[in-house]
Amino acid sequence: MKARSIVSSLPIIEILLSVLALWYFICWVISGHNNAGLALMERVSPYVMGYIGLRLLFSSFPKQSETIIISGICVWGIVEAGCGLWQVLGRGISNHTLYSLTGHFSNPGPYGGFIACTMAVAFAEIVRNKKNYLAAVALAFGFLVLPASMSRAAWLGLGASVLLAITWEGRFCNWVKRHFYILPLTCILLMFLLGGAFLMKKESAVGRLHIWDIEARAIASHPIFGAGPGFHLGAYGDAQEAYFRKKLNSPEDSFSSLPPILQTRVKAAGSPEYAFNEFMGIGMETGLPGLSLALAVMIAGIVKLHRRRSPMAAGLLCWCIFACASYPLSVKQLCVFSILFLASVGKGEHPTHMAELIMATTLGLSLCLGGILVAKMLPGSELQHSVNYRALYDEGHSLFQAGRYAESREILDRGALLSSDPMFDIIVGRDLEAMSDYEGARSAYLKAHYMTPGRLYPLMRLMRLQMAAGQDTQALQTARVLLDIPVNPRNLTMQRLHDEAKVVCDSLISFTLKPGD
Repeated sequence: MKARSIVSSLPIIEILLSVLALWYFICWVISGHNNAGLALMERVSPYVMGYIGLRLLFSSFPKQSETIIISGICVWGIVEAGCGLWQVLGRGISNHTLYSLTGHFSNPGPYGGFIACTMAVAFAEIVRNKKNYLAAVALAFGFLVLPASMSRAAWLGLGASVLLAITWEGRFCNWVKRHFYILPLTCILLMFLLGGAFLMKKESAVGRLHIWDIEARAIASHPIFGAGPGFHLGAYGDAQEAYFRKKLNSPEDSFSSLPPILQTRVKAAGSPEYAFNEFMGIGMETGLPGLSLALAVMIAGIVKLHRRRSPMAAGLLCWCIFACASYPLSVKQLCVFSILFLASVGKGEHPTHMAELIMATTLGLSLCLGGILVAKMLPGSELQHSVNYRALYDEGHSLFQAGRYAESREILDRGALLSSDPMFDIIVGRDLEAMSDYEGARSAYLKAHYMTPGRLYPLMRLMRLQMAAGQDTQALQTARVLLDIPVNPRNLTMQRLHDEAKVVCDSLISFTLKPGD
């Protein structure tokens, strides 16, 4: 009995988070002490310190701290919803040219996730305390803007959180037991709703499914230590290239000859800037152990909060479901939510000697990582520049234009580790082509093609290379494959490449045909 009480008093979240941080550190060391890991430590360190401060606050002042935090979340949600309404009415300017509503976010996806989390907390607070009018206002404001965000993951997260909070009502559970047929009817309704959500943005849903499959393949290729902190996008690009290189027998395969399912995946394949599943992203960086630890942190947090009937349980569940289809850890507001929800797990837990030891270990580990970061910090902003793949691409492209091909290739190779964009390999191919390494250039263009087989430019570069090498037959075949790829007429760049391929194809046909043929 005594042993059981000791185990129950252990701060399980801090233990799991400390082990996860230690595993990240091990993966960073094994991947070669790269700057991407240092930059990740630099970005995470403020949140680590914030978590520790909030954890101590919740432990020291359990009743007051949770009330204040929940009220703050509701007020924050009202402010963001008001900002979104202001933009919809044309009074404010959104942060994305294609969408009229983004709040203070860069696009409506994360905005919808944020609103859903605030609504989940507000609804759960209303279930627990029906006289909380601030939470009722936050919930009402959220319903005004959440549909406009078009975020299906946000709706799914909110729906699951509402069901979780409803189970706290004993009368509801008793009613369900008396009307047992409600459960199968609810399941059928959910299936229809999920189908409708899929059809609402079918292309986006198919693309998301493709991304998850490629991410699973990337994890499978580095199952123990992952690709290393900060290298998940590069691992994604390699996995997507390997998948299409296996599925497409040769670059001469035309699009129309592929099976329908493969045609769909070719059109869906792109170079995402985010993992679009935070847990899979962690898995790509740190392997299956890191993925398991991340899931264990969230599950343990939800279970402990749910047992206490804390509104934070609904918020954390909503956050986790949204994270399965988005990138909340790349959005500052949603990062703040994650540490708020997890820190609240320790509410009312008076620190034991073990808890104090774990907290001291977490703080010590954070300070050690901070010390390593300071010791290895590059001068000025060079550290962040060295892991900004956009900046690396611009630098590599500039070096290519300046004729410094070897330096350009070195910079672009570094950038390719941080990104799934095939343009890195295309410029590398142009560097090699300029250095008369035609076989290397061909390999680089083919790699770019297999990474995103639905794009025209890699094949265009390959076709030009073949023409320059006098390989007219191969160039003609490549041009025909290129012309068979569907083109969006509204995309002027793709239309221009398509027209150029058509001209080349016609000229090569007329050149190779003999008189009388």
